[in-house]
Amino acid sequence: IPPLCLVGLVGFIDDREKLSIWVRMVAYLIAAFWVFAFGISIDFIGNPFAQTNIELEDYRYLSLILTVAWIFFIQQAMNWFDGLKGLCTGVSGVGFLTLGVLGLVRPELFYDPQHMTLTLGNLYLAGLVLGGFWYYWQGRIILGDTGSQALGFLLAVMSIWSGAKIMTTLLVLSLPLIDLGLVVLRRIFMDKKAPWKGDFRHTPHNLAKKYGEARASLILILISVLFGALAILLVGMTKLVVLAVVFLIVLMGGYRLIFSSKGS
Repeated sequence: IPPLCLVGLVGFIDDREKLSIWVRMVAYLIAAFWVFAFGISIDFIGNPFAQTNIELEDYRYLSLILTVAWIFFIQQAMNWFDGLKGLCTGVSGVGFLTLGVLGLVRPELFYDPQHMTLTLGNLYLAGLVLGGFWYYWQGRIILGDTGSQALGFLLAVMSIWSGAKIMTTLLVLSLPLIDLGLVVLRRIFMDKKAPWKGDFRHTPHNLAKKYGEARASLILILISVLFGALAILLVGMTKLVVLAVVFLIVLMGGYRLIFSSKGS
């Protein structure tokens, strides 16, 4: 709870006073380190080629770097993707729901009492954000950095805590993650500016120019639902292959939207 409070407090102050990027970055990195200190860390990486896990118990520094980087970049990807009404809550709700359903359908997770508590936590979080989706989508409730940063942080932490569901989360959140990467590259190499200098040329913004904000938001959420279903149904090598295909498709679509659009 303390790291989440730090993330929420920094987001709240930033929404009101516009904090320096460096202050926010340091605060969010501290929150990620704090999570690691609590014992929530990436301790293994699934090896789909051998249906086994690569243990990181003897490589704590690597585990630390992966954990902090995972939390930080998932959190920022969700914040940057929060460009349309209801989009961030919709995609994060799909993420929580996917993690929750995964805990119900996988026998090795369902019969683990400790994991069942995490499964219920994911389902509660899914209900919390999806239950109010209509109000977010209608613009009656605005997340701001306070909400988007907190949701991104929770998604990243719960994916680790729920048994390092890295591949699953990568698939469900492929849209915001690829958008983050492409926007950073475009700002650095094409716009010749700092990658954190905001603009309105993200994938959601450019898609909204074609279909309108409400429809574009629903399209992106429905795509995330499809990816979430694939993440639940597929396992091992099949999931890796699908992740690679999805990555290429989303990459090409995002590239066309972000690099070809002349936004403000």
